[in-house]
Amino acid sequence: MTDALFTEAEQIFVFRSRIGETDELNTLGGTSLSDVSVVMPVPYEDEEYLVVRAGALQWKPPLFDAIVRDIADDIEAHVTFVSPATRNIYAPYDGGMDVFPFAVSPSSLKARFGAWRSRRADQL
Repeated sequence: MTDALFTEAEQIFVFRSRIGETDELNTLGGTSLSDVSVVMPVPYEDEEYLVVRAGALQWKPPLFDAIVRDIADDIEAHVTFVSPATRNIYAPYDGGMDVFPFAVSPSSLKARFGAWRSRRADQL
């Protein structure tokens, strides 16, 4: 899927969020993320805030394939990839993915990756 949204060596932004500040926000797949973070107050159990950290990285499929696998295996979570050039957005999670394509038509993605889609009537 990602090769339909991003090209190798393209600069992308990676957003990663966690409830509460942790050191694990600083790296993703062994790659350092920016020291820039945004703290947003949100009510959530015992924690009082959501921290979002972002980094500008070059898209390298082998690295990101491993990150997406970690997300699917619920080792990693709350990660979103955004292309500033194409505006394509890819947000994988442990049960699937959300894709917001702007530079490629949704119908072409549906045709290319139709086997990945849910067989439920609502396609969720």
